[in-house]
Amino acid sequence: MNRQQLEKRVTEIANKTLREKQYVSCIDILSGLGWLQSSHLADWRKGKIAYLERAIQASLGKISYAMKCFRQWANRRGLKPSETSYKAKTRGPKRELQFSKSGDAKIEQAYRTHYVSSDLSVKKQQKLQEKLDKPPEHVVFCALKESKYKQCQKMLHKGGFSLYRIK
Repeated sequence: MNRQQLEKRVTEIANKTLREKQYVSCIDILSGLGWLQSSHLADWRKGKIAYLERAIQASLGKISYAMKCFRQWANRRGLKPSETSYKAKTRGPKRELQFSKSGDAKIEQAYRTHYVSSDLSVKKQQKLQEKLDKPPEHVVFCALKESKYKQCQKMLHKGGFSLYRIK
């Protein structure tokens, strides 16, 4: 994919995501491009991957260009930048997740910034921010019969308990 095609694809993903969610994040773009698999994203969110760039299946040059296109698109649309906290979903004290290998503050801020529709009222923007910053809920399930959990292929035995995090 050349730069012109990449810019067009980023714009398409961003427009679609904005229509659906009223905000867009770099994760939406990277996932939409097929560069970030949901399983890798989940592992990063659980703190199993040191930094997100490690899980992205594209060169650093392509990632940087896609993120530049994304920010330019958001600026042209007049979207409101909103920095979001990303905390590891682990037990114990919560720690900030790292996006880049370098951990540079400006790069980290660029990755953490979501762009919110200016059509949303201030109250809805606040609710959206609270939702994005909210830690995951924990749910315990009791298996009624022998089954296999589809996503991780883990066997669930009758009467056994499993803990899940819901985001």
